[in-house]
Amino acid sequence: MGTATIVGGVLLLVFVIYLVWFAVPPFTDGRVVVFDNSIPGDARQTFPMAIPKSFNEAEGLTYSYTAWLLVKDFTKGYGTKRRIFSKGDSPGLYLDSTSNSLMVAVDTYGAVETILIPNMPALKWIHFALVVDQHSVNIFINGILRKHHTLGQLPKQNEA
Repeated sequence: MGTATIVGGVLLLVFVIYLVWFAVPPFTDGRVVVFDNSIPGDARQTFPMAIPKSFNEAEGLTYSYTAWLLVKDFTKGYGTKRRIFSKGDSPGLYLDSTSNSLMVAVDTYGAVETILIPNMPALKWIHFALVVDQHSVNIFINGILRKHHTLGQLPKQNEA
């Protein structure tokens, strides 16, 4: 590969990132909040876009969330449930209070169901996907199904 090809590819990538970050307008009023526990203090970042409520599909309510995660230190905030992201109260992704596990909270019409994903690595980027349908939750880590959970009640979506 020539130098011109590499430079052209990098410039194209920078342009695409610029378009996605600055030029794409938000869908509606609202916000997405991401918490970064690796920065001291209140490291909340608010993004000016709403996550619209799912319309019921033929097979029932469905929604999914995906994210790239990098946990730098599992000991920071030890003893407390540490929020990574959530939409209102649920669904949400948290670091367990005393282990290197991820916790997923899904609100149903019966209660909030919590799903634990153990043995998450530190200092390594991972891709997380939460897929909720009418009756179950599937959690994928790096494209591999790590946990299937059958819900006791129908899932709820909040308006936050």
